[in-house]
Order: sequence, then structure tokens, then C-alpha cells
Amino acid sequence: MKQNLLLKTQKNEALELIKKWEFDPFNFTWKIELSKITKNLEVSKLLYNNTEFYFIFDYNIESQTAVYAPGYERWETIDYNGAWDIQLYSFEKWLENLKREIDAPDLWREVQKYQLPKDTRIDPNIKNEPFTAYQVNTIEIGLDRIRNYLTDNISEDIKTKDNLEVIDKKIDYLKGALYRQGRLDWFHTCIGVLITIAIELALSPEKAKIIWDILKNTLSGIIKFLPLL
Repeated sequence: MKQNLLLKTQKNEALELIKKWEFDPFNFTWKIELSKITKNLEVSKLLYNNTEFYFIFDYNIESQTAVYAPGYERWETIDYNGAWDIQLYSFEKWLENLKREIDAPDLWREVQKYQLPKDTRIDPNIKNEPFTAYQVNTIEIGLDRIRNYLTDNISEDIKTKDNLEVIDKKIDYLKGALYRQGRLDWFHTCIGVLITIAIELALSPEKAKIIWDILKNTLSGIIKFLPLL
């Protein structure tokens, strides 16, 4: 089995870039693995610990080739570099992509924290009819209750003027949508907006449940909810 591994000086250059991008070097591990480009060739691979992210200092007919994940707009990218300095440029691009993915919040995981209680699911047979004037008035009162609860119960460190304005704008948007949307469309819009608020204001799941309860009580008699399973 042939090997074409990095020199110690090349690894040192890679380390300098790792420090430049403010990563902890101890979060990386060097491995020797089979090339993805050339048969029967072992090459140097750098892993970011506890993830599936990697950078392979690969070769294609003795020409440097970078194979790395994450890429910019896809999982894995292959750069046919041809020289060490260009491969090192690809390595820095990888570090930039890695920084982006590591620092990005997992919004899907956040959404799961705020999923609706089972008794807040609506009857799928309900018609997407407009709200009556009385129903609009009732829901507007309920939305104001949600507004007041949010204003009174968000953490002091995020109770800024900007965040309070965000609450007002989103609640006012939901009020306006009552006149434009059918009840089914409005309900789904409302859930999306409230989940966004919960994430942006870092509400605890317990506080989010209180909001769902206010919403359910407000819509009682207007939208039919399914019983608990």
C-alpha cells in the first residue's frame, strides 16, 4: 500500500490556519485513510471530533486534491488543486464552512421544543371559512393576552425595546391576518409566528405551553380541537 501523507511542516501550516479561525486544535484528530481519488493510496485526513466533518489531503496522479465536508452549498466538495499552496487555500475554505456549520443554531431542534400539545391539534375536517366579526374580536382579545404574557414573562436580559417591538409587530400581524385568511390558514400562520417568537425570545417549553393554552382557550368554540389520544 502506497502512502502520500502530509509532511510535519505542512501539518504545522494547517495548525496555524486552525488557530487563525479560532478553533480549539484539540477538537481535531489526524487519521490515515484510503484515498477517495486514487486506488491503493493512503493519505492524511483531518476529522473534526464528534461530527461527520472532515478534510482529506488527497491526491490524483500525484497532484494535490482536496476532499472535504462540509462544502459551501453541498455536503462534500472536491477541489482539484494541483499544488500545496492551493490545497491549503481549500483547507481554509473548509475551515470557513466548518465555522459556519458549527456556529449555526439548530433551528429544527429548537422547533421540536415548542411542538404543540396533543390537545391543540385541530380537526382536519374543519372548513377554511372566514371568521365572523364576533370571532375576530374574541381572537384579538386572546392575542392581546398572549402579547401581555410575553411582555411580562421574557427574561430581563432580552426585554429590550427592539424585542418588545418584535412582539408587537408579530401580534399585530396576526390580528391583521384574521381579516385576510380563512380559519385554517390563519391557525397555521399563527402557530408559525408564535413558534418564531418562542425561539427568538428563548422561551422555556413551559412558558410556550402557557401560550398554547391561551391560544386554545381563545379559539374554543371557534375551531374544533381533537381530544387527547
